[in-house]
Amino acid sequence: MGTILVVLAIVVSVAGCTHNLTLIPRQGGEKGQGVAQEVGKTVTITVNGKTYTGNYVYGGGSVAFFNTYGSSTAYSGTRTATAYGSGFGTAYIPGSGNGRILVTSPDGDAIRCELQYSSGSGLGICQDNAGKEYDLQIHN
Repeated sequence: MGTILVVLAIVVSVAGCTHNLTLIPRQGGEKGQGVAQEVGKTVTITVNGKTYTGNYVYGGGSVAFFNTYGSSTAYSGTRTATAYGSGFGTAYIPGSGNGRILVTSPDGDAIRCELQYSSGSGLGICQDNAGKEYDLQIHN
């Protein structure tokens, strides 16, 4: 049972990964900040006093399958008892690849980004509806 709890704790910690985003305007101005969540592939970005929400996709992650096995033996005088157990599960493992972000504000504005991502960090280019361009930095 303890092995299964450890495995579940690892899966939950991997699934809860977040990545910080920084948008740097190419024509000067205020930087934007954001967060991308591994769970649900959601993104929130705040730039120029406006908050945008949406999703991202990228090719490069994978799902790992694992099995756990265990046994325990208890001794008492001349008697022994052995218990066996096993479990299985999956975990999402971020990888590397190309991706896109699409976020919108409540008033209908949008920001679209194309990015390159690898093992927790990345770079990209974003553009809003007005044509303003931003350099995107992704970091843990």
